[in-house]
Amino acid sequence: MYLPSAKSILLSNDIILNFYRTHNLSMTDNYISKDSCFMDLGRIVQKLNEVYVYNSSNHKLIFYDGIHCTYNKMILSNTNFETTPVEHTSAQYDSIMNLLQPISPIESEHKKYTAIIIWNKRLGIKNDDNLIEWENILRSIYKTDIRIIKVNYDAHDSFKEPYKNQIIKMFNQMYAAYFGATQE
Repeated sequence: MYLPSAKSILLSNDIILNFYRTHNLSMTDNYISKDSCFMDLGRIVQKLNEVYVYNSSNHKLIFYDGIHCTYNKMILSNTNFETTPVEHTSAQYDSIMNLLQPISPIESEHKKYTAIIIWNKRLGIKNDDNLIEWENILRSIYKTDIRIIKVNYDAHDSFKEPYKNQIIKMFNQMYAAYFGATQE
C-alpha cells in the first residue's frame, strides 16, 4: 500500500461548498482553519467528528459529565439545552473562532445557541454523514434559535507553504503508521 498523493489529500473551498449545496446544508457560517493554525486547532478540539454547543454567553454546554460518549445523534436529539450544565468560561469558543477563516458569508445575528461542528472528509475517518445528520437534527429542534458553524478540518489547497507541506507530511505519517503504507 502506498501513501496518498498530495492531490488526494488537499481539498478546495469549492469542493466543500458544493458538498454543502448538494446536501442542502446551510451556506453561511462555513469555515476552515487558518493555514498557520491547523495544528493549534487540532490541539484545542482534540477530536474530529465532534459537535460543541455553546449558550448565548459562549459557554460550552456539558453533554457528558465523566462519560465519554460519541453518539452525538442520540445526545443532540434528546438533550434539553435549557437545562444542560455549562462551563463557566468562553475560552474554548474564543480559542476556536480565532483559528478559523470563513469560506462563506457569516451569520451576524446573535442566537440563543451556537453549535460548532468539526468534521473532515479526507484526514482520518471520513465523517461527512454525521455532519449532515447533526445539522439537520439541530435545525429541526432549534430552528432559528441556533447558529451552526461548520468547520472543515482538512488540508486545503489554499494553504500557503510551509504549512501545506507540514500538514501533508503529518497526514502521511499517520497514514503510514495506521496502514503500514510506504512511498512509491
